[in-house]
Amino acid sequence: KEEFIEKKHIIKAQPFFHHFIHKALAKEGKYNLIMNNIRNYWGKMLNSCSGTIWELWSNKYSECHAWSATPTYDLITYIAGIKPLEPGFKKVLIEPCPEDLGWVECKTPTPLGDISLELKNTTDEFNLNINIPKDCEVIISLPKKKENNVEIDNIIQDNFVEEGDKIKIMLSGPKKSTIISC
Repeated sequence: KEEFIEKKHIIKAQPFFHHFIHKALAKEGKYNLIMNNIRNYWGKMLNSCSGTIWELWSNKYSECHAWSATPTYDLITYIAGIKPLEPGFKKVLIEPCPEDLGWVECKTPTPLGDISLELKNTTDEFNLNINIPKDCEVIISLPKKKENNVEIDNIIQDNFVEEGDKIKIMLSGPKKSTIISC
């Protein structure tokens, strides 16, 4: 039986495979590691002379490679937190995990129309502006803040559900709303 030797048996995952690494990290709630990965690896690519996404971590091969664009999916799905719960985005979970980001803006196309969000995240408040298309049902899951108050369009709400360290709210489109958790 061969002994496991880290330097011999572990191969650094190339950009395409990071889709699966990020999926595993998200499943464990390690969104900060996803952001660090994106900043450290893809940031170097974008700051290089080519300004494109490479096939491999070195630019010795294709310097413009769609297979390496996993941050596009990851930022929408894990950081902005827009996830379909039913086919055709008829039901969607919006569960942002911005980690150390003070703000996030995202717009993603669906068969029903675009879902867009603008998020401001501070120690005391989580402010979310969303636009939901017609016939789209949305579950919004936000982190609890200090006071545990929820406002939708300047009206204090009491029809939210507390689940652990999250607050859940249900909305149906078409709707353009501002939600504040503080």
